[in-house]
Amino acid sequence: MDTKSLLAPMRLAIAPAIGASLVPVRPEHAFSLALLAGDPCISKWANVGFIDSVASAADFIARRMAEAEKGSSVTFALIAWDTLIGCCGLHSFSTEREEAEIAFWIGSPYQNRGFGSEVCCSLVGVAARIPTLSKLKARCFSKNGPAIRVLQKCGFIAVPSPPSRLEDKFTRLQLPLHSRGTEKGVVGPLVQQL
Repeated sequence: MDTKSLLAPMRLAIAPAIGASLVPVRPEHAFSLALLAGDPCISKWANVGFIDSVASAADFIARRMAEAEKGSSVTFALIAWDTLIGCCGLHSFSTEREEAEIAFWIGSPYQNRGFGSEVCCSLVGVAARIPTLSKLKARCFSKNGPAIRVLQKCGFIAVPSPPSRLEDKFTRLQLPLHSRGTEKGVVGPLVQQL
């Protein structure tokens, strides 16, 4: 899949005065990413791997950029006040299963301001423009109530998990894409191309 068209910067509708936007994650984000992702409150809930230094953040970014180049994912930095405040993306594209997984996290100092909902809805808008996708999946820790509520606010519904001890820790959600009336502009109106 060609992901280059998906990596266009996007301005978010939330608080336009602060200029919140999603931009492709780049090497210059490594320092800020290391500061935010190294926070135990983030690493506890987000699947960002072990980011504890600028070098490990740069490695994370390099892997995400390589995945975008291969067409298997897109990863964005959430920028507000000219500062990286979170990260999000669509991962594990599968044209066979016609699905992708949505992922997002917002740095602790910037939580509870509506960024999570806006980012999630914006990613749904991005996914809706991918003709080979028919659904989005999400997986988060069952105890991460705020993330589950954000996903549900954007239309995701909980789906049963296969029986497994490990899976008991996670809540799985999904969202059918093209049945939500994307032709009528229901999905993605919060996103404006820059």
